[in-house]
Amino acid sequence: MLEIDAFFMNEDRHTNNIAVIYNEKTQKYELSPFFDQGLCMFADINQDYPIDQSLEYCLEKIEAKPFSSDFDIQLDAAEELYGIQIGFQFTFKDIQIYLQKNSENYPREVIRRVEQLLRRQMRKYGYLMKK
Repeated sequence: MLEIDAFFMNEDRHTNNIAVIYNEKTQKYELSPFFDQGLCMFADINQDYPIDQSLEYCLEKIEAKPFSSDFDIQLDAAEELYGIQIGFQFTFKDIQIYLQKNSENYPREVIRRVEQLLRRQMRKYGYLMKK
Protein backbone atom coordinates (compact mmCIF):
# COMPACT_ATOMS: atom_id res chain seq x y z
CA MET A 1 0.00 0.00 0.00
CA LEU A 2 2.78 2.46 0.84
CA GLU A 3 4.56 1.56 -2.40
CA ILE A 4 1.41 2.43 -4.35
CA ASP A 5 0.95 5.62 -2.34
CA ALA A 6 4.56 6.70 -2.97
CA PHE A 7 4.45 5.89 -6.67
CA PHE A 8 1.14 7.65 -7.31
CA MET A 9 1.74 10.41 -4.72
CA ASN A 10 -1.38 9.63 -2.69
CA GLU A 11 -1.43 12.18 0.11
CA ASP A 12 -4.67 10.97 1.67
CA ARG A 13 -3.51 7.85 3.49
CA HIS A 14 -4.31 8.09 7.17
CA THR A 15 -5.06 5.59 9.90
CA ASN A 16 -8.79 5.76 9.23
CA ASN A 17 -8.46 4.64 5.62
CA ILE A 18 -6.23 1.62 5.79
CA ALA A 19 -8.40 -1.29 4.75
CA VAL A 20 -7.90 -5.01 5.18
CA ILE A 21 -9.30 -8.05 3.40
CA TYR A 22 -10.15 -11.23 5.26
CA ASN A 23 -9.41 -14.50 3.47
CA GLU A 24 -11.81 -17.13 4.78
CA LYS A 25 -9.74 -20.02 3.42
CA THR A 26 -6.53 -19.02 5.17
CA GLN A 27 -8.30 -17.17 7.98
CA LYS A 28 -5.80 -14.34 7.60
CA TYR A 29 -6.06 -10.62 7.01
CA GLU A 30 -4.18 -8.79 4.27
CA LEU A 31 -3.91 -5.12 3.42
CA SER A 32 -6.14 -3.92 0.64
CA PRO A 33 -3.64 -2.08 -1.57
CA PHE A 34 -6.11 -0.22 -3.79
CA PHE A 35 -8.20 1.66 -1.30
CA ASP A 36 -8.98 5.38 -1.32
CA GLN A 37 -6.61 6.64 -3.99
CA GLY A 38 -8.76 9.72 -4.60
CA LEU A 39 -6.08 12.31 -3.88
CA CYS A 40 -3.22 10.81 -5.82
CA MET A 41 -1.28 12.48 -8.65
CA PHE A 42 -2.09 16.01 -7.44
CA ALA A 43 -5.80 15.46 -8.06
CA ASP A 44 -6.87 18.63 -6.24
CA ILE A 45 -6.21 21.03 -9.12
CA ASN A 46 -8.68 23.60 -7.77
CA GLN A 47 -7.05 24.35 -4.44
CA ASP A 48 -3.85 22.58 -3.39
CA TYR A 49 -2.22 21.84 -6.75
CA PRO A 50 -3.50 24.33 -9.34
CA ILE A 51 -2.91 23.09 -12.87
CA ASP A 52 -0.91 26.20 -13.72
CA GLN A 53 1.67 25.33 -11.04
CA SER A 54 4.75 23.39 -12.05
CA LEU A 55 5.32 19.76 -11.20
CA GLU A 56 8.31 20.84 -9.08
CA TYR A 57 6.10 23.19 -7.04
CA CYS A 58 3.60 20.39 -6.42
CA LEU A 59 6.34 17.94 -5.46
CA GLU A 60 7.69 20.38 -2.87
CA LYS A 61 4.25 20.94 -1.37
CA ILE A 62 2.90 17.38 -1.12
CA GLU A 63 3.14 15.50 2.17
CA ALA A 64 2.77 11.78 2.75
CA LYS A 65 0.78 10.27 5.59
CA PRO A 66 0.40 8.61 8.10
CA PHE A 67 3.87 7.58 9.29
CA SER A 68 6.06 10.33 7.82
CA SER A 69 5.52 13.44 5.73
CA ASP A 70 8.06 12.04 3.23
CA PHE A 71 6.97 9.25 0.87
CA ASP A 72 10.50 7.88 0.56
CA ILE A 73 11.02 7.59 4.33
CA GLN A 74 7.76 5.64 4.65
CA LEU A 75 8.63 3.46 1.68
CA ASP A 76 12.17 2.73 2.89
CA ALA A 77 10.89 1.73 6.34
CA ALA A 78 8.16 -0.53 4.93
CA GLU A 79 10.52 -2.20 2.46
CA GLU A 80 13.13 -2.71 5.16
CA LEU A 81 10.56 -4.52 7.28
CA TYR A 82 8.63 -6.39 4.58
CA GLY A 83 10.64 -6.25 1.38
CA ILE A 84 9.29 -5.11 -1.95
CA GLN A 85 5.63 -6.02 -2.09
CA ILE A 86 4.57 -4.97 -5.59
CA GLY A 87 5.80 -4.82 -9.14
CA PHE A 88 4.08 -2.62 -11.70
CA GLN A 89 3.60 -4.26 -15.09
CA PHE A 90 2.85 -1.27 -17.29
CA THR A 91 5.06 0.76 -19.56
CA PHE A 92 5.01 4.44 -20.37
CA LYS A 93 3.54 3.50 -23.74
CA ASP A 94 0.65 1.81 -21.87
CA ILE A 95 0.07 5.05 -19.97
CA GLN A 96 0.06 7.09 -23.17
CA ILE A 97 -2.43 4.72 -24.81
CA TYR A 98 -4.74 4.87 -21.78
CA LEU A 99 -4.56 8.65 -21.58
CA GLN A 100 -5.19 8.97 -25.31
CA LYS A 101 -8.29 6.78 -25.02
CA ASN A 102 -9.55 9.00 -22.20
CA SER A 103 -8.37 12.34 -23.54
CA GLU A 104 -11.89 13.64 -24.16
CA ASN A 105 -12.65 13.31 -20.43
CA TYR A 106 -9.81 15.54 -19.17
CA PRO A 107 -8.27 18.85 -20.14
CA ARG A 108 -4.97 18.61 -22.01
CA GLU A 109 -3.13 20.25 -19.07
CA VAL A 110 -4.27 17.48 -16.72
CA ILE A 111 -3.17 14.76 -19.12
CA ARG A 112 0.20 16.48 -19.54
CA ARG A 113 0.69 16.66 -15.76
CA VAL A 114 -0.20 12.97 -15.35
CA GLU A 115 2.26 12.04 -18.10
CA GLN A 116 5.01 14.15 -16.51
CA LEU A 117 4.41 12.77 -13.04
CA LEU A 118 4.22 9.13 -14.09
CA ARG A 119 7.33 9.42 -16.26
CA ARG A 120 9.17 10.88 -13.26
CA GLN A 121 7.87 8.22 -10.90
CA MET A 122 8.78 5.40 -13.29
CA ARG A 123 12.37 6.69 -13.37
CA LYS A 124 12.52 7.25 -9.62
CA TYR A 125 11.00 3.90 -8.67
CA GLY A 126 12.36 1.90 -11.58
CA TYR A 127 13.02 -1.06 -9.29
CA LEU A 128 9.24 -1.44 -8.87
CA MET A 129 8.71 -1.77 -12.62
CA LYS A 130 8.53 -5.39 -13.82
CA LYS A 131 10.16 -6.00 -17.15
